[in-house]
Amino acid sequence: MILALIPISYLMMPHFQASERNIYDELLEADIAEALSAYSGDGKSEKGAIGFILAADVYVYIGDLDETFATSFAALSPGGLFAFTVERLDDVAESARLLEASPVSEAPVSQEDYDKGWKLRFTGRFAHSRPYIEGLAKKYGFEIVVHENIVPRRDNGVDIQGHLVILQKHSEGPR
Repeated sequence: MILALIPISYLMMPHFQASERNIYDELLEADIAEALSAYSGDGKSEKGAIGFILAADVYVYIGDLDETFATSFAALSPGGLFAFTVERLDDVAESARLLEASPVSEAPVSQEDYDKGWKLRFTGRFAHSRPYIEGLAKKYGFEIVVHENIVPRRDNGVDIQGHLVILQKHSEGPR
């Protein structure tokens, strides 16, 4: 098994390159989709398939996750797992209720944002809705193993609401 790391920012590369632990077999400086396209769950690539993809606090920097789901599905072996966290985009009513109680001055979620499934927040990070994530999972043939509300981190003392998602690749592929 190969342990590969694809840092979300090239600015992180020197930190990982200088690490004395040297736990990674591959350290890739590339766009996530580009790096994943080098692997193939159908055995047609030189690098082979990936058994597990973990992206914790990564997709907050990507709005539209369609390409990410497509390349992750293609790179995973049948039965492979795709685990990630995202910030949570609540529906319009829940967003308004939460904003009333929050010390954060965030613009309310519009119906257009919620229907699209993701929104760029005032923090410069993206939030994604549960229906959007579940729709992409279905589109690409993933089984939802876990989809839970969590607090992936705190920002200036405020809990950031999010989702923990673990998907498993179905062998039959996108629908």
